Amino acid sequence: MKSIFSFTLILSALLLCLLFAGCDDGSSNDNSSDDEASNDDANDDVNDDTNDGDTGDDDEQMTSPYEFAPTPSDEIGVFVAKTGSDENPGTMEFPKLTISAGVNLAEAQTKSVFVARGDYNESVEAEDVSLFGGYEEENWQRNIKEYITTIIATQENGLDFYSNLVGMFIIEGFSIFGGAYAENCQIENSAGINIHDDAIISSCTINGGSPSDKASGINCEYCAHMNIYNSTIIGNTMSDADGNRPNLSPQSTIGINGDASFICIVNSVVHGGSSESGSYSRGITQESTGVLLSVNTYIYGGDPMEGDSNSIGIVAHGGYKDRFDGLGLINSNIDGGSGRDSSTAISMRGVLELAFYSNNIWSASNDCLLRYNSFNDSGFPYTSACLNSIVEINDISNIIWHGYAAKDNISRDCLLVDPSNADWHLDSSSPCIDSGIDAWIDWQNLYGDIVVGAELLTEAFHFEDVVKYDFDGEERPYGTAWDIGPDEWRP
Repeated sequence: MKSIFSFTLILSALLLCLLFAGCDDGSSNDNSSDDEASNDDANDDVNDDTNDGDTGDDDEQMTSPYEFAPTPSDEIGVFVAKTGSDENPGTMEFPKLTISAGVNLAEAQTKSVFVARGDYNESVEAEDVSLFGGYEEENWQRNIKEYITTIIATQENGLDFYSNLVGMFIIEGFSIFGGAYAENCQIENSAGINIHDDAIISSCTINGGSPSDKASGINCEYCAHMNIYNSTIIGNTMSDADGNRPNLSPQSTIGINGDASFICIVNSVVHGGSSESGSYSRGITQESTGVLLSVNTYIYGGDPMEGDSNSIGIVAHGGYKDRFDGLGLINSNIDGGSGRDSSTAISMRGVLELAFYSNNIWSASNDCLLRYNSFNDSGFPYTSACLNSIVEINDISNIIWHGYAAKDNISRDCLLVDPSNADWHLDSSSPCIDSGIDAWIDWQNLYGDIVVGAELLTEAFHFEDVVKYDFDGEERPYGTAWDIGPDEWRP
């Protein structure tokens, strides 16, 4: 029998998440924002899925279905390169030298900023401007993995990002490091990116830095909407951008520290971080009356090393009147981390709507898979309790709250290749292989008529294109079913 649970809030979150995923115009004109991984023109140089009459190759710069950058040109962009000068006009031929100078000019001219490969030692503040990295500086061709573009903070945060205008601005193609404590720069709190409003973060690697107190890969203060695609976010690691050991480790580390109305994460890795002196670490904290939606994502609580330390994969705690609107997890791998005192995969309080489908929910120490507050007859949360059995989690609607839904979740070590060295791929013996669901077709089957506008989602937002690739840009599924997490295993 189909669940009678109302998915309005989580579905609304999904709609917002997909809205900014990009879609093909299907017309006879080239469109640089085409989201298809294969070329769709009869004149293109690889196999065509759709012959839409284009006369050129509008996918030639597309290396991942999550790249949002338009074709660079002087008409729409300000350009920055290590070969440039801040006295230059910021054109493709004569770029600026620093990202900050490029951002200032782009804000004045309502343009985007295109940044060439190299290390940029600066803390950047950007308002109402999109930033795209991963280019070479001669012809401005793009390859994010080859032309690595790195921001290394000289103050607290690598990037402070503000958005006051209507619309979503984009941060794509960067490695970003937060600030580090030093004798001449005594930083207490740091973040790779500090977001003050709406943003799309795509194809980025983000590290919170090494302050004395708290490090966050992404810190989201009073954000409305944040969409994260194909990215790796780490609260803190034991080395800086140059591989050097920091002088001081933070007391707490968090992958994503959120206070947002909506966070959507797809095909990404979120790691709470590591710290010798850390007392706690968290993969994601979302403490507001908001929604957290994770699809095809690996979330790890982190590795705090203090004697009585604790780690949690996801913290979803309500804000106003202790209410948290919705928590949706699909095909995601949630690991509580290696806290010495305790390790919890998911901690939630006041969550009104919940949907867990085909996830791996795991805690190596088996302290607690799901810590929650029960509800009284009036619907208010009270008393803390813990579920240690995946059988109980799959029967969550009968155990905790009649509005919850869970199905086909497992609880096992997912066996990644080498996560300590940032290799998040599945080992060939991983139980997460072929254990997931088709995040679009099965979503419809599970929710049935509850999913209002499913055809609109398919046609307008291309959800199938968003979820059918893994974090390497390889198509899902490879085997008999989808794999759990951001990687689709291949031999």
